Amino acid sequence: MLKNTLTSEKEFIRDNCSFWDGFFPDRTPHKTYILIRNEQYPLILLGLAQLGAFAAVRKNAGLLFILPSRSQKDMQAVLSSFPRASFIYEDSPKYLLLKVYSYLQALLAFNFKTPDDLLDFESEGIKFGDLVYDAYLANKKNATLRNPRDPVLLKTLRDFFYVKGLVKDVLKRYRVILGVTGHVIGTGGGVFLRLLRQEGIEVWEKADALRKHTAKTGFYDCYMTPERKDIELMAKQKERFLPLAEAVLSKRFNNLDPKARLGLPYSQDKKLYRDKNDFCACFGLDPQKKNIFVMLHAFNDFPHIFGRLLHRDYYQWFKAIFEAAVNNDKVNWIFKEHPYVKYYPANDVDLPGLFSECPKKHLRYLGTEVSFNTASLRYLADALVTCTGTAGLEYSTYGVPCLLAGPCWYAKFGFTVDPETPEEFKKQLMEIDSLQPLSDEQVVMAKLLAYFTFELIDPGRFLDPFGIVPTIDFCEQKTFSAERIFQKILEARKQSSELDKKSFIALIDKFIDDPDFIRFWDLNRYPEFAEAELA
Repeated sequence: MLKNTLTSEKEFIRDNCSFWDGFFPDRTPHKTYILIRNEQYPLILLGLAQLGAFAAVRKNAGLLFILPSRSQKDMQAVLSSFPRASFIYEDSPKYLLLKVYSYLQALLAFNFKTPDDLLDFESEGIKFGDLVYDAYLANKKNATLRNPRDPVLLKTLRDFFYVKGLVKDVLKRYRVILGVTGHVIGTGGGVFLRLLRQEGIEVWEKADALRKHTAKTGFYDCYMTPERKDIELMAKQKERFLPLAEAVLSKRFNNLDPKARLGLPYSQDKKLYRDKNDFCACFGLDPQKKNIFVMLHAFNDFPHIFGRLLHRDYYQWFKAIFEAAVNNDKVNWIFKEHPYVKYYPANDVDLPGLFSECPKKHLRYLGTEVSFNTASLRYLADALVTCTGTAGLEYSTYGVPCLLAGPCWYAKFGFTVDPETPEEFKKQLMEIDSLQPLSDEQVVMAKLLAYFTFELIDPGRFLDPFGIVPTIDFCEQKTFSAERIFQKILEARKQSSELDKKSFIALIDKFIDDPDFIRFWDLNRYPEFAEAELA
């Protein structure tokens, strides 16, 4: 035990060792491994280790962790409390040489002449260009790729080749039968997922919810992507699910949900507009025209998570809308800044400046500083435009039509407008005043998708009697300490009944064994899904 280890951390290690010794008292040798991807945040890694450990029990395998350095003694001590833990260290001479070699590989591949060349980039038969593109935007803190010869792109490409080489080396040296990751984006989790799936290895993704990636799923089926059979099941039992969906939406729009993440778009400190004339008068718009709200994205927040957009990225999508809006004065265009834009700053874009230089009477820009409660849209919006924003789903439940510009988890369920080409998208923008309110059937489908999104895969609904991932709201995340994290995990374990723990183990065993059990539902809470899974 380390001398400087936190008190709660020591207690967690003792408790964890005792629990898992009940499954592996002999610590017998193992020939197969559950590979746990290293995460930037230790709390996420701890949750992945816990999930992987249950798989290790069921599959009689060991846990294999990749740590950046042997000097991470505290983390190694914590992870060693899980069963059959083995470690690979990235500061070994072998991987230090790989970092040098990956730079040479990047130099040879660094011949992109256009941004689209990067998006088309592939290696060994797998497309990785979208992952590198998104990672570049995040690293550069840019809204778009302007220079395909940018040194930051070269570094990002080097990161890709290093992760690719590392994962392939691990797969060559160890018999990995399952991978566990917290993210499936960028040059980290995205590369991890695609390489393991190329080898036919199952991957678990634990983000807000837990989802299994198998031969039946695609690279872009992330934890938010619903299975159509589940939505169809809810549609057949809409008498039960519609009231539940409406209750969830009511809490969300009225900021009654305790999750602080809703505080920014639905803050009760911001003005809620219920009257279109009042809104138009405040912002100098013509109340006789329809209001089209463009829900802007955080430009560098991994735009290709659900696949290739109609435009190269969120910024190019914005440009296409802006150009169309300037020339279409039949409607009012209100561009609303993303509420979390401060967490994703874009160094190469000045939206306030752009709009100030375009004094069109039918265009308005609402920055995050404007007192405007997003819930106003149900009273003001005649149509919405987005790519992957939740607003397109939320306000479809009020009958507001939504024009999308690429794949997202609620696209193509019959209530969104889904153009197939940029030209078709532009045509829809120029004729957007012709969009009609959604039908009753479309609203019902939107509500079911909203229930799936805001209830079924909400992190607070994850069945967790072992304190796998403590739910910490936005405010608490700013001040929480490692000591408090371990305290919360231990508290969750002590407060959970033995019946709850046995129920979780039985369910996770089913999730492990059944290839068709793709999403980890709490089947006791949602018996309708239990019947579907068992059918």
